Amino acid sequence: MSGGWWAAILGGALLVWPLVVDLRWDSDARLARWWVSWARRRNVPALRSFLLSLGTLAMYAAFALAGAWVARATGNRHWALVPALPAMLAYLPFVFATMPTQYGAYASWRADLARAGADPALQRRIAWPAGIPSLVGLIVVIATLFPIFLD
Repeated sequence: MSGGWWAAILGGALLVWPLVVDLRWDSDARLARWWVSWARRRNVPALRSFLLSLGTLAMYAAFALAGAWVARATGNRHWALVPALPAMLAYLPFVFATMPTQYGAYASWRADLARAGADPALQRRIAWPAGIPSLVGLIVVIATLFPIFLD
């Protein structure tokens, strides 16, 4: 099987993974409850939400770069998955919960925030700033797979 097929199979599995995590452990609602509680205890929740989302992207990027280093050191690009794949599995449920590409932009994320007790203003201050780094994060995750599987 060619590298393109492996990339498609792994990419498809990684896209299904956040849905499984949410259905099994209600991860979106748990994240919303934590985030609302956290935002209420802090000043400037919009800036902090942006920085939190950007920080999770930076953590994922560090693991992806470690994977690139491992692949270069071993001479086998598939070894990049050793640090990158666990990071993808941890990061993607966060990305899918907070990114604005869902139907109605942030509708489902804001509904989770509302069920967690956030008023509409707090929902906006959490959802909009956190969504952009998460959307960029999805692009980074996909871009991580290309050099591993495609020549």
